[in-house]
Amino acid sequence: MPKYIMTGSNSHNLTKESEGYYLPNKETFTELRSPRSPLSTQSLSLSTLTLDSDSLDLAINRVADTSIEQLYHNVCEMQSSDQSPSRLSFLSYGEESRIDSELRFLAVGDYDAVKEENEANNTQKTSLRSKSFSCKPPNGKQSVKNLRAFSSMKKERSPHFIGKIEGHGKSKGYLGPYLLKQAKDMMSSGDSNSQKALELAIRAMKSFEVSLTHKPNLDFVMCLHIVASLYCRIGMYNEAIPILERSINIPIVDLGKNHALAKFSGCMQLGDTYAMLGQIENSIRFYKTGLEIQRQVLGEKDPRLRETCRYLAEAHVQAVQYDEAEQLCLMALDIHKENGSLASLEEASDRRLLGLICDSKGDYESALEHYTLARMVMASNGLNSDVASIDCNIGDAYLYLARYDEAIFAYQNALNKFNSSKEENQSKVASIFVSLGDLYNKIGKFGDAKSFLENALRIYAKPVPGSLSEEIASGLVDISTIFESMDEQEKALVT
Repeated sequence: MPKYIMTGSNSHNLTKESEGYYLPNKETFTELRSPRSPLSTQSLSLSTLTLDSDSLDLAINRVADTSIEQLYHNVCEMQSSDQSPSRLSFLSYGEESRIDSELRFLAVGDYDAVKEENEANNTQKTSLRSKSFSCKPPNGKQSVKNLRAFSSMKKERSPHFIGKIEGHGKSKGYLGPYLLKQAKDMMSSGDSNSQKALELAIRAMKSFEVSLTHKPNLDFVMCLHIVASLYCRIGMYNEAIPILERSINIPIVDLGKNHALAKFSGCMQLGDTYAMLGQIENSIRFYKTGLEIQRQVLGEKDPRLRETCRYLAEAHVQAVQYDEAEQLCLMALDIHKENGSLASLEEASDRRLLGLICDSKGDYESALEHYTLARMVMASNGLNSDVASIDCNIGDAYLYLARYDEAIFAYQNALNKFNSSKEENQSKVASIFVSLGDLYNKIGKFGDAKSFLENALRIYAKPVPGSLSEEIASGLVDISTIFESMDEQEKALVT
């Protein structure tokens, strides 16, 4: 019977081999590296491996088939092999090796046996080992049955494990922010697949819902805003409204500025959504709520309050509520004055809006005052296109006041600015031609009026890309009306 070396270094053992001792798998020891179990990422010491076992060969070679069938086959071979002392591991004191237990567990799913092996006393372990090595390998039918049971167990475990990640344990607190970040990245990168981003955002929303506590979660509020935004991006405005309504009920303004900002953002986004559906009254209601939140948190003279005042004023203009719009514009101008931002571009923009409101109310003198102040600021900043647009507004106001010479001068200034500009302004040029045609018609210069109207018709007949069909239709209606007033019925009908 061959002798085995139980102690001493590898170099000492190698010298003993020449004296008659037998050392199987000596190349294993000359490599001076610990074999690694294919089932674990941790290296095992040589003392925990069986010298003459197939499991050692499997670990050293690392080329064996690790499928369930091959693992089971290895177990059967080990159980049917010679029960010599070589079957026992070094320093195991009669216990079977760890890798043998892992192989048997994965092959036949004998979890209870492994658990008993870890918890029972030495006598019970010895009897279990003796029974294991003395029994015959199972027949083919039994092994197939066990393999099928193990395969089904693996298939069932995967979705169950994923479900735990999404709805149970510590992972639920991290999945929501992770999915939300993916959705935000897709939105910010300009990805056209809005539906995919929406699916990710909805999954994030559901994950947040699972982990909700009694405390308001601002990350969840932001998630709701993103879901609603993606719904609006694909035109599903009605689906976005209940989500936004839920989002504005979560933050508590008294808890700080972050909560106030979250509530404000939800109100403004909800107002935008209602505006897209044409429900201007509902839109104005939520804009007002957002303005009140800002006023409560930031104060009456904060520059950010001015932006919301203008936003709400534009909504009132769309609803033909000019008095309310005028009050908001005056409030915005007061904020400019308090913050020393007079003669700024923002102040000029607000003045122009106020001029349009006064113009719509028929207060043309006040409109001209605001137009003139806004024009001066725009001109000093070299914004020729904006200056030309304001000149058109000034010309219209002079036309309503029957100050025709001043109106013609303003219109000519606008034409010169548009023609010198590098931007494509053909539709605006055509509208100026229509206004000049109307002006010359009113002062009885019908020839000049027809000339300007025909110039406008030529532009409308060949619209440049990007021209709005609404502007073209409105211009054609105005031309037809002017021709009809000149008793040019045929041209009016053709137009």
